[in-house]
Formats: sequence, C-alpha cells, structure tokens
Amino acid sequence: MTTSIRIDHDVPMQTRDGVTLRADVFRPDDGSRYPALLTRTPYGKHGYFHHDFVSAIAAAREGFAVVIQDTRGRFASDGDYVPGIPEGDDSYDAVEWVASQPWCDGAVGMYGASYGGRVQWEAAIAQPPSLRAIAPGIADASPINWSERQLKGAVMLEDTLSWLAMMVVDIAARTEAGGGDASALRAWTARAGTDLDGLLRHLPLRDALPLHSDRRSSNSGLSSSTRSHQVRGHLTCSGTSNA
Repeated sequence: MTTSIRIDHDVPMQTRDGVTLRADVFRPDDGSRYPALLTRTPYGKHGYFHHDFVSAIAAAREGFAVVIQDTRGRFASDGDYVPGIPEGDDSYDAVEWVASQPWCDGAVGMYGASYGGRVQWEAAIAQPPSLRAIAPGIADASPINWSERQLKGAVMLEDTLSWLAMMVVDIAARTEAGGGDASALRAWTARAGTDLDGLLRHLPLRDALPLHSDRRSSNSGLSSSTRSHQVRGHLTCSGTSNA
C-alpha cells in the first residue's frame, strides 16, 4: 500500500475538436506508472473524490491513478453543455489521454454510476484501444436519447425536471461568470426546490420553465448544435457558458 499520494487539480486535456476538459488526478507520489481508473461526471468532480462507488484516495493508496473529469460544459471544463448530447467521442479522447500520461502504464478502466455509467457504455461502444474494463452502476437504459425519461412517448416530467433543477445550478453560475443574467434560472431553481408540483401543473409548461423549443435567449451559451440534440419532447435547456 502506498503511503504518500499526489493530488493534481484541474489537469487539462484537449478533445479532438479543441475543447479543454479538466480533471482531478489522484495517484501514488513515487514517480512510477500505474493502471488508471477514470470517471467522467456532469455533477462536479469536486464531489467525487470520496464517492461511495470508489474512493479516489483509497484507490490511489492501493496503486491506481484515479482521474475524475468534469464533462464538456460542466464546472471546470470548457465547451457547451447540451442535455442528452452523446459522450462517446469525449470519453474516447479522455481514455486515450489518460493512457498517454507519464504516470499511467497504458491500462485504463472506467467506473461510475448513473450518468457516470452512461458515459462508460458510450466509451465502450467507441472502443478506445486503452480501455480495459468498465464498471457502470445504475446506468441509464438509453445512453443518448433520454428514452428512459419517457413512458410510451410521454415525458416523465417529475424525474426530468428534478434532474434539470440540479443541472441548472452550474448553468446559472457559468451564465454569471460570463457576464450574463442568471436571475431567471436561479428563481426557477428555487421554485423547483419548493414548489415542484406547481411547476408540473403549470400550462403551457414551457412558459413556467427555462426550457423551450422555439424561443432562444440572446445570451444563450448552448451551441447551435442544441437543435439537433434536443431532449425528447422538443425541450432544450437555456443557459450561458463562459467558454
């Protein structure tokens, strides 16, 4: 067991289209090369270092390099976040970047639950050469189209809106960091936390939420590709990226 570990925060990598993604790296501090465990999350890598699924510190002490990466457009990573966008290319690039680092022996495994499980399935489909194993937990049934949030064509609103309320917190922060006005986003998030039933009952739904299909705010930070990756039900999320 390694007694000394090194932690590097916000280590950058570039995707194939030039977007910088950032990760925290936990590894034995002895200059040797180790197999790596990678997880990618939209929920903030700062909260994953002692995840119930894998403790980064414990794994590093057992001889692994652990890489916890914010996904595109989330928290420390650059780019535009689009709900439901495929993660295969970014996951492939992340696996191969990890494998190329001087502290990695070239073998990379992935772990994580929920969204962190979804990105593993998409990585496996993309087949990065250095990926040796995946360990997804409670992963979405459909990795790309959010079909798991629908029931025979009807959007499961309570599940979807609860998830979006959690995601909007970072979108609001990025909006403000980019000089935009996030007051509507923060007001909506506050209401979702105290009156979700009221939001679910409001008609028309798009007038009650920072979601829309036809209208686009002038300070939206979501890329134009949002239109081709809309959430089923033609709802997209409006926010501003600082990237």
